[in-house]
Amino acid sequence: MNKPPDRVLMTIKTDTELYRMPKMNAFDQMWCLRAVEPILTGMTSAAKARKAGNSGADPLLVAFRDMPDEALDGIIRRALRHAHRRVDEDEWRPVWDDQADELIEGETDLQELLQSVALIVWTTLQPFFSRKALEFEPRGKRPPSFDAVALPDGLSWLLTPVRRGMCRYESLLDGTLSLADIALMNDLIQAEGENESRAYKAAEEDRASR
Repeated sequence: MNKPPDRVLMTIKTDTELYRMPKMNAFDQMWCLRAVEPILTGMTSAAKARKAGNSGADPLLVAFRDMPDEALDGIIRRALRHAHRRVDEDEWRPVWDDQADELIEGETDLQELLQSVALIVWTTLQPFFSRKALEFEPRGKRPPSFDAVALPDGLSWLLTPVRRGMCRYESLLDGTLSLADIALMNDLIQAEGENESRAYKAAEEDRASR
């Protein structure tokens, strides 16, 4: 009996098949997020539609048709490399050949492939697009501007909660945390930084008024 890897699992049901796979790790989520950046507006609207009961994966299916092959191949690999398809009540068959690092031929047709990938990516990223992002007008004392050094591809943002001790690095690797979780922690870090800046500015103004 074949089973998916022993990690936090998610289940995806297409029109004809049932899939299980470990939740996508935070680095793969970030990669997929950046790959679909050109359709962020459509996906944000779709997140609201999903709450109303509509299919949020539809914009992704449309986008896949016009996406560069390299980007689409990267998304497919990250979505399906640990996926198993249900073939019997107690049997799950892998759809990805680990040694060849490619789909197992004959496991799924193109339409089924794209539908399953869209559902996996959408289910993974939907909480990020549905969240209420932190918004405020900076009013604290601003530090001098400078060109900050940052890791490429959004990795500094991804790793900031780890650096601040809010989560473990391993939690970015095992599917424990979603990008919505990372975004919430970064919002808190940003809010705390703004509050410290406002408090410092208020203290300066109080000393100057004496």
